[in-house]
Amino acid sequence: MLRRSLVVLACVLSSPALAQAQSIEVSSALGGPMADAVRAVALQSDGSIVVGGTFASLSLGSTMIRALAGATDASQGIVLRLSPDGRRVLAATRVGPVVSDLALDASDRVYVAASSSGAVVLAADLSALVRAHTAGDVRRIDVGSDGTYAALVPSTPASAETTPGAGRVFVFGADGAALSMFDGHRNTLDLAVHSASQRVVLVGWRQDNAFDGARTFPVQIAYLRGVDLRGATQWTDYDWSTDTASPNFINRTTNNMADTRGYRVSVGRDGRMFAAFECAGGNHIFRYDPADVTRTVSIVGGDAFHTFSNTRSEHKTFFAAYDPATGRYLLGQQIVGRLMSGAGNTVRVSEGAITTDEAGRVLLTGAAASGLPLTETLPSTGTYSGGAYLLVMSADLRSRLLLTRVDPGGHGHGVDARDGRIVYGGNTSDDGREFFARDPLQPAVLGMKDGFFALARVGGGDGGGAGDGGAAPVDASAPVVPSQDSGATARDGSVDAGFAQGANGCACTVGVGRTERIDARWASLVALALVRRRRAPRR
Repeated sequence: MLRRSLVVLACVLSSPALAQAQSIEVSSALGGPMADAVRAVALQSDGSIVVGGTFASLSLGSTMIRALAGATDASQGIVLRLSPDGRRVLAATRVGPVVSDLALDASDRVYVAASSSGAVVLAADLSALVRAHTAGDVRRIDVGSDGTYAALVPSTPASAETTPGAGRVFVFGADGAALSMFDGHRNTLDLAVHSASQRVVLVGWRQDNAFDGARTFPVQIAYLRGVDLRGATQWTDYDWSTDTASPNFINRTTNNMADTRGYRVSVGRDGRMFAAFECAGGNHIFRYDPADVTRTVSIVGGDAFHTFSNTRSEHKTFFAAYDPATGRYLLGQQIVGRLMSGAGNTVRVSEGAITTDEAGRVLLTGAAASGLPLTETLPSTGTYSGGAYLLVMSADLRSRLLLTRVDPGGHGHGVDARDGRIVYGGNTSDDGREFFARDPLQPAVLGMKDGFFALARVGGGDGGGAGDGGAAPVDASAPVVPSQDSGATARDGSVDAGFAQGANGCACTVGVGRTERIDARWASLVALALVRRRRAPRR
Protein backbone atom coordinates (compact mmCIF):
# COMPACT_ATOMS: atom_id res chain seq x y z
CA MET A 1 0.00 0.00 0.00
CA LEU A 2 2.83 2.36 0.83
CA ARG A 3 4.57 1.54 -2.45
CA ARG A 4 1.44 2.43 -4.46
CA SER A 5 1.07 5.80 -2.69
CA LEU A 6 4.68 6.70 -3.33
CA VAL A 7 4.29 5.98 -7.04
CA VAL A 8 1.26 8.27 -7.24
CA LEU A 9 3.06 11.04 -5.40
CA ALA A 10 6.07 10.74 -7.69
CA CYS A 11 3.78 11.30 -10.65
CA VAL A 12 2.28 14.38 -9.02
CA LEU A 13 5.61 15.91 -8.06
CA SER A 14 7.14 15.32 -11.47
CA SER A 15 4.39 17.32 -13.13
CA PRO A 16 5.62 20.60 -14.71
CA ALA A 17 2.61 22.27 -13.06
CA LEU A 18 4.44 22.24 -9.72
CA ALA A 19 7.60 24.01 -10.91
CA GLN A 20 8.11 27.26 -9.00
CA ALA A 21 10.31 29.26 -11.37
CA GLN A 22 8.80 32.61 -12.32
CA SER A 23 9.05 34.25 -15.72
CA ILE A 24 6.63 37.15 -15.12
CA GLU A 25 8.42 40.44 -14.43
CA VAL A 26 5.38 42.73 -14.29
CA SER A 27 1.71 41.85 -14.01
CA SER A 28 -1.14 44.27 -13.41
CA ALA A 29 -4.89 44.45 -13.53
CA LEU A 30 -6.41 47.36 -15.49
CA GLY A 31 -9.95 48.45 -14.82
CA GLY A 32 -12.42 49.60 -12.22
CA PRO A 33 -15.67 48.55 -10.55
CA MET A 34 -17.33 47.52 -13.85
CA ALA A 35 -16.34 44.80 -16.35
CA ASP A 36 -13.19 45.68 -18.31
CA ALA A 37 -10.97 43.74 -20.72
CA VAL A 38 -7.66 44.04 -22.54
CA ARG A 39 -8.23 42.78 -26.09
CA ALA A 40 -4.85 43.35 -27.79
CA VAL A 41 -1.22 44.15 -26.96
CA ALA A 42 1.96 45.05 -28.89
CA LEU A 43 5.59 46.00 -28.28
CA GLN A 44 7.04 49.04 -30.02
CA SER A 45 10.65 49.29 -31.21
CA ASP A 46 11.71 51.31 -28.14
CA GLY A 47 10.17 48.71 -25.83
CA SER A 48 7.01 50.66 -25.03
CA ILE A 49 3.93 48.52 -24.47
CA VAL A 50 0.71 49.26 -26.35
CA VAL A 51 -2.49 47.95 -24.77
CA GLY A 52 -5.91 48.18 -26.34
CA GLY A 53 -9.22 47.20 -24.82
CA THR A 54 -12.72 48.04 -23.76
CA PHE A 55 -12.83 49.69 -20.34
CA ALA A 56 -16.12 50.61 -18.75
CA SER A 57 -14.43 51.99 -15.64
CA LEU A 58 -10.69 52.46 -16.16
CA SER A 59 -9.01 54.62 -13.53
CA LEU A 60 -5.56 56.03 -14.30
CA GLY A 61 -5.20 58.52 -11.49
CA SER A 62 -3.89 61.83 -12.82
CA THR A 63 -3.26 60.56 -16.37
CA MET A 64 -5.35 62.44 -18.91
CA ILE A 65 -7.22 60.27 -21.43
CA ARG A 66 -7.57 62.19 -24.69
CA ALA A 67 -10.34 61.47 -27.20
CA LEU A 68 -9.66 61.12 -30.94
CA ALA A 69 -11.43 59.81 -34.04
CA GLY A 70 -14.79 61.16 -32.94
CA ALA A 71 -14.63 59.50 -29.54
CA THR A 72 -16.03 61.20 -26.45
CA ASP A 73 -15.28 61.05 -22.76
CA ALA A 74 -17.86 58.27 -22.54
CA SER A 75 -16.18 56.09 -25.17
CA GLN A 76 -14.95 52.82 -23.66
CA GLY A 77 -12.54 51.76 -26.41
CA ILE A 78 -9.13 52.90 -25.13
CA VAL A 79 -5.52 52.50 -26.25
CA LEU A 80 -2.73 52.87 -23.67
CA ARG A 81 0.99 53.31 -24.16
CA LEU A 82 3.05 52.10 -21.21
CA SER A 83 6.73 52.50 -20.40
CA PRO A 84 8.97 49.55 -21.39
CA ASP A 85 9.03 48.34 -17.78
CA GLY A 86 5.22 48.44 -17.66
CA ARG A 87 5.15 50.62 -14.58
CA ARG A 88 4.08 54.00 -16.02
CA VAL A 89 1.30 55.18 -18.32
CA LEU A 90 2.84 57.32 -21.07
CA ALA A 91 -0.37 58.07 -22.96
CA ALA A 92 -4.03 57.08 -23.10
CA THR A 93 -6.45 57.69 -25.95
CA ARG A 94 -10.15 56.97 -26.44
CA VAL A 95 -10.95 55.95 -30.02
CA GLY A 96 -14.46 54.51 -30.00
CA PRO A 97 -17.00 52.32 -28.20
CA VAL A 98 -14.86 49.16 -28.41
CA VAL A 99 -11.24 48.24 -29.15
CA SER A 100 -11.05 44.60 -30.23
CA ASP A 101 -7.72 44.42 -32.08
CA LEU A 102 -4.59 46.45 -32.91
CA ALA A 103 -1.40 46.18 -34.97
CA LEU A 104 1.83 48.16 -35.45
CA ASP A 105 3.59 49.17 -38.65
CA ALA A 106 7.34 49.55 -39.17
CA SER A 107 7.16 53.11 -37.77
CA ASP A 108 5.31 51.98 -34.61
CA ARG A 109 2.09 53.67 -35.64
CA VAL A 110 -0.91 51.96 -34.06
CA TYR A 111 -3.73 50.51 -36.22
CA VAL A 112 -6.88 49.99 -34.19
CA ALA A 113 -10.08 48.04 -34.79
CA ALA A 114 -12.38 50.54 -33.11
CA SER A 115 -15.85 49.13 -33.76
CA SER A 116 -18.25 51.76 -35.16
CA SER A 117 -15.41 54.32 -35.22
CA GLY A 118 -13.93 52.15 -37.98
CA ALA A 119 -10.25 51.54 -38.68
CA VAL A 120 -8.21 54.11 -36.77
CA VAL A 121 -4.50 54.87 -37.26
CA LEU A 122 -2.73 56.66 -34.40
CA ALA A 123 0.71 58.22 -34.12
CA ALA A 124 3.24 56.01 -32.32
CA ASP A 125 2.94 58.08 -29.14
CA LEU A 126 -0.90 58.12 -29.41
CA SER A 127 -0.87 61.91 -29.44
CA ALA A 128 -2.51 62.38 -32.82
CA LEU A 129 -4.89 60.81 -35.29
CA VAL A 130 -3.09 59.87 -38.52
CA ARG A 131 -6.27 58.80 -40.30
CA ALA A 132 -9.55 57.02 -39.75
CA HIS A 133 -11.69 55.00 -42.13
CA THR A 134 -15.38 54.81 -41.34
CA ALA A 135 -15.65 51.46 -43.10
CA GLY A 136 -18.17 50.03 -40.67
CA ASP A 137 -18.02 48.16 -37.38
CA VAL A 138 -14.36 47.08 -37.61
CA ARG A 139 -13.42 44.16 -35.33
CA ARG A 140 -10.09 42.85 -36.71
CA ILE A 141 -7.18 44.68 -38.29
CA ASP A 142 -3.68 43.92 -39.56
CA VAL A 143 -0.84 45.76 -41.31
CA GLY A 144 1.84 44.27 -43.53
CA SER A 145 5.57 45.00 -43.58
CA ASP A 146 5.12 47.45 -46.48
CA GLY A 147 2.37 49.41 -44.73
CA THR A 148 -0.57 47.84 -46.57
CA TYR A 149 -3.37 47.22 -44.09
CA ALA A 150 -6.72 45.48 -43.99
CA ALA A 151 -9.78 45.68 -41.77
CA LEU A 152 -12.56 43.16 -41.20
CA VAL A 153 -16.18 44.21 -40.66
CA PRO A 154 -18.37 41.26 -39.58
CA SER A 155 -21.81 40.82 -41.08
CA THR A 156 -23.17 40.31 -37.56
CA PRO A 157 -21.11 42.40 -35.10
CA ALA A 158 -23.10 41.11 -32.11
CA SER A 159 -21.56 37.65 -32.68
CA ALA A 160 -18.22 38.82 -34.07
CA GLU A 161 -16.23 36.15 -32.18
CA THR A 162 -18.44 33.17 -33.01
CA THR A 163 -20.78 33.46 -36.01
CA PRO A 164 -19.84 36.75 -37.70
CA GLY A 165 -20.91 35.78 -41.21
CA ALA A 166 -18.73 36.34 -44.26
CA GLY A 167 -18.21 40.01 -43.45
CA ARG A 168 -16.49 42.64 -45.57
CA VAL A 169 -12.76 43.19 -45.97
CA PHE A 170 -11.33 46.66 -46.64
CA VAL A 171 -7.76 46.98 -47.92
CA PHE A 172 -5.74 50.21 -47.82
CA GLY A 173 -2.32 51.19 -49.15
CA ALA A 174 0.46 52.51 -46.94
CA ASP A 175 -0.69 56.06 -47.75
CA GLY A 176 -4.23 55.30 -46.62
CA ALA A 177 -5.67 55.12 -50.14
CA ALA A 178 -8.50 52.60 -50.48
CA LEU A 179 -7.37 49.67 -52.64
CA SER A 180 -10.34 47.33 -52.50
CA MET A 181 -13.42 46.12 -50.70
CA PHE A 182 -14.68 42.53 -50.95
CA ASP A 183 -16.69 39.89 -49.14
CA GLY A 184 -15.07 37.49 -46.70
CA HIS A 185 -15.69 33.74 -46.75
CA ARG A 186 -18.05 31.69 -44.56
CA ASN A 187 -17.76 32.88 -40.93
CA THR A 188 -14.65 35.07 -41.21
CA LEU A 189 -13.06 35.45 -37.78
CA ASP A 190 -9.64 36.96 -38.52
CA LEU A 191 -7.29 38.18 -41.23
CA ALA A 192 -3.59 38.78 -41.80
CA VAL A 193 -1.65 40.79 -44.39
CA HIS A 194 1.47 39.24 -45.93
CA SER A 195 3.18 41.93 -47.96
CA ALA A 196 5.84 39.79 -49.66
CA SER A 197 3.23 37.64 -51.39
CA GLN A 198 0.65 40.45 -51.65
CA ARG A 199 -1.88 38.29 -49.85
CA VAL A 200 -4.65 38.88 -47.37
CA VAL A 201 -5.31 35.61 -45.54
CA LEU A 202 -8.71 34.89 -44.00
CA VAL A 203 -9.60 32.24 -41.42
CA GLY A 204 -12.97 30.96 -40.21
CA TRP A 205 -15.47 28.11 -40.51
CA ARG A 206 -18.86 26.99 -41.80
CA GLN A 207 -21.77 24.87 -40.56
CA ASP A 208 -22.72 21.93 -42.78
CA ASN A 209 -24.04 18.36 -42.77
CA ALA A 210 -22.06 15.30 -43.88
CA PHE A 211 -22.63 11.58 -44.32
CA ASP A 212 -20.21 9.70 -42.06
CA GLY A 213 -20.81 6.24 -43.50
CA ALA A 214 -23.86 5.49 -41.40
CA ARG A 215 -25.85 8.68 -40.98
CA THR A 216 -25.78 12.36 -41.93
CA PHE A 217 -24.71 14.59 -39.06
CA PRO A 218 -24.08 18.32 -38.58
CA VAL A 219 -20.41 19.27 -38.71
CA GLN A 220 -18.39 22.49 -38.48
CA ILE A 221 -15.56 22.78 -41.03
CA ALA A 222 -12.66 25.22 -40.72
CA TYR A 223 -10.95 27.01 -43.59
CA LEU A 224 -7.93 29.16 -44.36
CA ARG A 225 -8.01 31.23 -47.57
CA GLY A 226 -5.50 33.45 -49.37
CA VAL A 227 -6.72 36.24 -51.62
CA ASP A 228 -4.85 38.96 -53.50
CA LEU A 229 -5.18 42.60 -52.55
CA ARG A 230 -8.24 42.90 -54.77
CA GLY A 231 -9.99 39.97 -53.15
CA ALA A 232 -9.47 37.35 -55.87
CA THR A 233 -9.06 33.88 -54.34
CA GLN A 234 -5.59 32.41 -54.83
CA TRP A 235 -5.93 29.30 -52.67
CA THR A 236 -8.23 27.70 -50.10
CA ASP A 237 -7.13 25.26 -47.39
CA TYR A 238 -9.48 22.68 -45.82
CA ASP A 239 -13.12 23.83 -46.22
CA TRP A 240 -13.82 20.24 -47.34
CA SER A 241 -16.86 19.34 -49.41
CA THR A 242 -19.81 17.39 -47.99
CA ASP A 243 -20.68 16.06 -51.46
CA THR A 244 -19.89 12.33 -51.36
CA ALA A 245 -18.95 12.45 -55.06
CA SER A 246 -16.33 15.18 -54.56
CA PRO A 247 -12.62 14.22 -54.66
CA ASN A 248 -12.29 16.21 -51.42
CA PHE A 249 -15.35 14.79 -49.67
CA ILE A 250 -14.60 15.34 -45.98
CA ASN A 251 -15.03 11.65 -45.08
CA ARG A 252 -13.47 10.12 -48.19
CA THR A 253 -10.70 8.31 -46.32
CA THR A 254 -12.19 7.91 -42.85
CA ASN A 255 -14.51 9.64 -40.40
CA ASN A 256 -13.30 13.25 -40.05
CA MET A 257 -16.37 14.59 -38.29
CA ALA A 258 -14.71 16.43 -35.40
CA ASP A 259 -16.06 19.99 -35.40
CA THR A 260 -13.36 22.48 -36.36
CA ARG A 261 -13.15 26.26 -36.44
CA GLY A 262 -10.45 28.62 -37.63
CA TYR A 263 -9.98 31.44 -35.13
CA ARG A 264 -6.72 33.32 -35.59
CA VAL A 265 -4.08 33.98 -38.24
CA SER A 266 -1.00 36.23 -38.11
CA VAL A 267 2.36 36.97 -39.71
CA GLY A 268 4.94 37.02 -36.94
CA ARG A 269 8.23 38.80 -36.49
CA ASP A 270 10.15 35.94 -38.12
CA GLY A 271 8.02 36.33 -41.27
CA ARG A 272 6.18 33.04 -40.86
CA MET A 273 2.41 32.88 -41.03
CA PHE A 274 0.67 30.83 -38.35
CA ALA A 275 -3.00 29.99 -38.01
CA ALA A 276 -4.74 28.66 -34.89
CA PHE A 277 -7.77 26.40 -34.95
CA GLU A 278 -9.95 24.50 -32.51
CA CYS A 279 -11.21 20.95 -32.93
CA ALA A 280 -13.74 19.06 -30.83
CA GLY A 281 -12.28 15.62 -31.40
CA GLY A 282 -9.15 13.73 -32.40
CA ASN A 283 -10.56 12.83 -35.83
CA HIS A 284 -9.95 16.32 -37.14
CA ILE A 285 -9.29 17.56 -40.68
CA PHE A 286 -5.85 18.99 -39.83
CA ARG A 287 -4.39 15.48 -40.06
CA TYR A 288 -4.53 15.91 -43.84
CA ASP A 289 -2.86 18.05 -46.45
CA PRO A 290 -5.02 21.19 -46.60
CA ALA A 291 -5.48 20.73 -50.36
CA ASP A 292 -5.85 16.91 -50.43
CA VAL A 293 -8.00 15.05 -47.92
CA THR A 294 -6.52 11.71 -49.02
CA ARG A 295 -2.96 12.59 -48.00
CA THR A 296 -1.90 12.80 -44.35
CA VAL A 297 0.62 15.34 -43.05
CA SER A 298 3.11 15.11 -40.25
CA ILE A 299 2.12 16.83 -37.00
CA VAL A 300 5.03 17.40 -34.62
CA GLY A 301 3.14 15.89 -31.69
CA GLY A 302 5.07 14.72 -28.64
CA ASP A 303 3.99 13.90 -25.11
CA ALA A 304 0.43 13.39 -23.90
CA PHE A 305 -0.29 17.15 -24.10
CA HIS A 306 0.52 17.20 -27.82
CA THR A 307 -1.40 14.09 -28.86
CA PHE A 308 -5.16 13.68 -28.99
CA SER A 309 -5.51 10.07 -27.83
CA ASN A 310 -7.95 9.49 -24.96
CA THR A 311 -9.91 12.65 -25.74
CA ARG A 312 -13.54 13.32 -26.49
CA SER A 313 -15.29 16.46 -27.70
CA GLU A 314 -13.55 18.90 -25.35
CA HIS A 315 -12.04 21.72 -27.39
CA LYS A 316 -8.41 21.32 -28.28
CA THR A 317 -6.12 23.67 -30.18
CA PHE A 318 -4.26 22.94 -33.41
CA PHE A 319 -1.79 25.49 -34.79
CA ALA A 320 0.41 25.44 -37.86
CA ALA A 321 2.61 27.42 -40.23
CA TYR A 322 1.50 27.82 -43.85
CA ASP A 323 3.00 29.40 -46.96
CA PRO A 324 1.00 32.62 -47.44
CA ALA A 325 1.56 32.58 -51.21
CA THR A 326 0.23 29.07 -51.81
CA GLY A 327 -1.42 27.85 -48.61
CA ARG A 328 1.02 24.93 -48.38
CA TYR A 329 1.21 23.30 -44.95
CA LEU A 330 4.67 23.65 -43.42
CA LEU A 331 4.67 22.64 -39.76
CA GLY A 332 1.96 21.92 -37.21
CA GLN A 333 1.37 21.12 -33.55
CA GLN A 334 -1.58 20.55 -31.25
CA ILE A 335 -2.22 20.91 -27.52
CA VAL A 336 -4.72 19.52 -25.02
CA GLY A 337 -5.02 19.58 -21.24
CA ARG A 338 -5.02 16.38 -19.18
CA LEU A 339 -7.03 15.36 -16.14
CA MET A 340 -5.45 13.12 -13.52
CA SER A 341 -7.27 10.20 -15.14
CA GLY A 342 -5.35 10.92 -18.35
CA ALA A 343 -8.46 12.08 -20.20
CA GLY A 344 -8.24 15.19 -22.32
CA ASN A 345 -9.42 18.63 -21.22
CA THR A 346 -10.13 21.99 -22.85
CA VAL A 347 -7.48 24.32 -24.29
CA ARG A 348 -9.01 27.11 -26.39
CA VAL A 349 -7.63 29.80 -28.68
CA SER A 350 -10.99 31.41 -29.49
CA GLU A 351 -10.79 35.14 -28.70
CA GLY A 352 -7.08 34.56 -28.17
CA ALA A 353 -3.98 35.16 -30.26
CA ILE A 354 -1.02 33.52 -31.97
CA THR A 355 2.24 35.05 -33.21
CA THR A 356 6.01 34.46 -33.43
CA ASP A 357 9.07 36.39 -32.31
CA GLU A 358 12.26 37.10 -34.27
CA ALA A 359 13.77 33.77 -33.22
CA GLY A 360 10.73 31.91 -34.50
CA ARG A 361 9.34 30.97 -31.11
CA VAL A 362 5.58 30.55 -31.29
CA LEU A 363 3.32 32.22 -28.74
CA LEU A 364 -0.33 31.48 -28.03
CA THR A 365 -2.87 32.73 -25.54
CA GLY A 366 -6.48 31.91 -24.84
CA ALA A 367 -8.37 30.13 -22.07
CA ALA A 368 -8.02 26.61 -20.69
CA ALA A 369 -9.70 24.36 -18.20
CA SER A 370 -7.67 22.45 -15.63
CA GLY A 371 -4.88 20.18 -16.78
CA LEU A 372 -2.35 22.48 -18.46
CA PRO A 373 1.26 21.23 -18.23
CA LEU A 374 2.38 24.41 -16.49
CA THR A 375 6.09 25.13 -16.34
CA GLU A 376 5.47 27.37 -13.34
CA THR A 377 2.78 28.03 -10.75
CA LEU A 378 2.80 31.69 -9.77
CA PRO A 379 2.14 32.74 -6.16
CA SER A 380 -1.51 33.37 -5.29
CA THR A 381 -2.83 31.60 -8.40
CA GLY A 382 -3.96 28.52 -6.53
CA THR A 383 -3.82 24.89 -7.60
CA TYR A 384 -6.27 25.01 -10.49
CA SER A 385 -4.07 24.40 -13.53
CA GLY A 386 -6.13 26.29 -16.09
CA GLY A 387 -6.97 29.87 -16.89
CA ALA A 388 -5.74 32.70 -19.12
CA TYR A 389 -2.64 30.88 -20.35
CA LEU A 390 0.54 31.99 -22.10
CA LEU A 391 2.27 29.25 -24.12
CA VAL A 392 5.69 29.66 -25.75
CA MET A 393 6.87 26.88 -28.08
CA SER A 394 10.27 26.48 -29.72
CA ALA A 395 10.46 27.39 -33.41
CA ASP A 396 10.39 23.72 -34.39
CA LEU A 397 7.34 23.18 -32.12
CA ARG A 398 9.10 20.36 -30.26
CA SER A 399 9.61 22.05 -26.88
CA ARG A 400 7.41 23.95 -24.45
CA LEU A 401 9.64 26.82 -23.36
CA LEU A 402 7.04 28.43 -21.12
CA LEU A 403 3.47 27.70 -20.09
CA THR A 404 2.06 29.91 -17.37
CA ARG A 405 -0.98 31.94 -16.39
CA VAL A 406 -1.41 34.99 -14.18
CA ASP A 407 -5.02 34.10 -13.44
CA PRO A 408 -6.43 30.58 -13.07
CA GLY A 409 -9.63 31.90 -14.65
CA GLY A 410 -10.27 34.64 -17.14
CA HIS A 411 -9.12 34.73 -20.75
CA GLY A 412 -5.97 35.69 -22.64
CA HIS A 413 -6.75 37.82 -25.70
CA GLY A 414 -3.50 39.28 -27.05
CA VAL A 415 0.21 38.45 -27.20
CA ASP A 416 3.35 39.94 -28.76
CA ALA A 417 7.09 39.41 -28.40
CA ARG A 418 10.16 41.43 -29.29
CA ASP A 419 13.83 41.28 -28.32
CA GLY A 420 13.25 38.46 -25.85
CA ARG A 421 10.37 40.25 -24.12
CA ILE A 422 6.79 39.02 -24.14
CA VAL A 423 3.63 40.92 -23.35
CA TYR A 424 0.25 39.28 -23.09
CA GLY A 425 -3.11 40.55 -21.93
CA GLY A 426 -6.73 39.64 -21.39
CA ASN A 427 -9.31 39.74 -18.65
CA THR A 428 -9.22 38.33 -15.15
CA SER A 429 -11.72 35.91 -13.66
CA ASP A 430 -14.89 37.36 -12.22
CA ASP A 431 -13.51 38.17 -8.78
CA GLY A 432 -9.78 38.20 -9.53
CA ARG A 433 -8.96 36.84 -6.08
CA GLU A 434 -6.21 34.59 -7.45
CA PHE A 435 -4.75 37.05 -9.96
CA PHE A 436 -0.97 37.27 -9.74
CA ALA A 437 0.21 40.90 -9.47
CA ARG A 438 3.83 42.01 -9.59
CA ASP A 439 4.87 45.70 -9.51
CA PRO A 440 1.38 46.55 -10.74
CA LEU A 441 0.08 49.83 -12.10
CA GLN A 442 -3.14 49.06 -10.28
CA PRO A 443 -2.89 47.58 -6.76
CA ALA A 444 -5.57 44.92 -7.19
CA VAL A 445 -8.51 43.74 -9.26
CA LEU A 446 -11.04 46.47 -8.57
CA GLY A 447 -14.27 45.21 -10.05
CA MET A 448 -16.34 42.32 -11.27
CA LYS A 449 -13.74 41.59 -13.97
CA ASP A 450 -10.68 43.63 -14.94
CA GLY A 451 -8.38 43.67 -17.90
CA PHE A 452 -4.76 42.69 -17.33
CA PHE A 453 -1.37 42.78 -18.96
CA ALA A 454 1.78 40.89 -18.02
CA LEU A 455 5.40 41.24 -19.12
CA ALA A 456 7.66 38.19 -19.31
CA ARG A 457 11.04 37.20 -20.69
CA VAL A 458 12.11 34.05 -22.46
CA GLY A 459 15.72 33.38 -23.41
CA GLY A 460 17.55 30.97 -25.68
CA GLY A 461 16.93 30.18 -29.30
CA ASP A 462 14.94 27.45 -30.99
CA GLY A 463 15.38 25.05 -28.12
CA GLY A 464 16.18 27.58 -25.42
CA GLY A 465 14.55 27.64 -22.03
CA ALA A 466 12.85 30.36 -20.09
CA GLY A 467 14.93 33.41 -19.29
CA ASP A 468 16.58 34.37 -16.03
CA GLY A 469 14.97 32.37 -13.28
CA GLY A 470 12.67 30.69 -15.79
CA ALA A 471 11.83 27.03 -16.03
CA ALA A 472 13.81 24.73 -18.28
CA PRO A 473 12.15 23.80 -21.59
CA VAL A 474 10.01 20.69 -21.63
CA ASP A 475 10.87 18.38 -24.52
CA ALA A 476 7.38 17.73 -25.79
CA SER A 477 8.67 14.94 -28.01
CA ALA A 478 9.42 12.78 -24.97
CA PRO A 479 6.74 10.05 -24.96
CA VAL A 480 4.30 10.14 -22.07
CA VAL A 481 1.38 7.76 -22.29
CA PRO A 482 -1.68 8.90 -20.32
CA SER A 483 -3.93 6.54 -18.44
CA GLN A 484 -6.74 5.11 -20.55
CA ASP A 485 -9.24 5.60 -17.73
CA SER A 486 -12.67 5.76 -19.34
CA GLY A 487 -14.38 7.13 -16.26
CA ALA A 488 -13.96 10.82 -17.11
CA THR A 489 -17.13 12.84 -17.38
CA ALA A 490 -18.36 12.90 -20.98
CA ARG A 491 -18.70 16.18 -22.84
CA ASP A 492 -21.77 17.23 -24.76
CA GLY A 493 -21.17 15.99 -28.30
CA SER A 494 -23.80 18.23 -29.89
CA VAL A 495 -22.49 20.51 -32.57
CA ASP A 496 -23.55 23.93 -31.35
CA ALA A 497 -23.63 23.32 -27.60
CA GLY A 498 -20.07 22.08 -27.80
CA PHE A 499 -18.88 25.60 -28.55
CA ALA A 500 -21.00 27.29 -25.87
CA GLN A 501 -19.13 29.23 -23.21
CA GLY A 502 -19.07 27.30 -19.97
CA ALA A 503 -17.42 27.68 -16.58
CA ASN A 504 -14.11 29.52 -16.48
CA GLY A 505 -14.62 30.89 -19.97
CA CYS A 506 -14.09 27.46 -21.57
CA ALA A 507 -16.38 25.36 -23.68
CA CYS A 508 -17.66 22.85 -21.14
CA THR A 509 -21.10 21.57 -20.34
CA VAL A 510 -22.75 22.23 -16.99
CA GLY A 511 -21.27 20.01 -14.32
CA VAL A 512 -18.01 19.31 -16.13
CA GLY A 513 -16.22 22.02 -14.18
CA ARG A 514 -16.21 19.82 -11.08
CA THR A 515 -14.49 17.05 -13.02
CA GLU A 516 -11.99 19.49 -14.51
CA ARG A 517 -10.85 20.50 -11.04
CA ILE A 518 -10.29 16.92 -9.91
CA ASP A 519 -6.55 16.89 -10.69
CA ALA A 520 -5.71 19.54 -8.10
CA ARG A 521 -7.89 17.85 -5.51
CA TRP A 522 -6.25 14.48 -6.15
CA ALA A 523 -2.80 16.02 -5.80
CA SER A 524 -3.75 17.57 -2.46
CA LEU A 525 -5.37 14.40 -1.18
CA VAL A 526 -2.44 12.20 -2.16
CA ALA A 527 0.08 14.57 -0.57
CA LEU A 528 -2.03 14.79 2.62
CA ALA A 529 -2.39 11.01 2.80
CA LEU A 530 1.36 10.48 2.56
CA VAL A 531 2.10 13.11 5.18
CA ARG A 532 -0.26 11.31 7.55
CA ARG A 533 1.34 7.97 6.69
CA ARG A 534 4.82 9.33 7.46
CA ARG A 535 3.60 10.62 10.81
CA ALA A 536 2.05 7.27 11.76
CA PRO A 537 4.14 5.13 14.14
CA ARG A 538 6.12 2.32 12.58
CA ARG A 539 4.76 -1.13 13.32
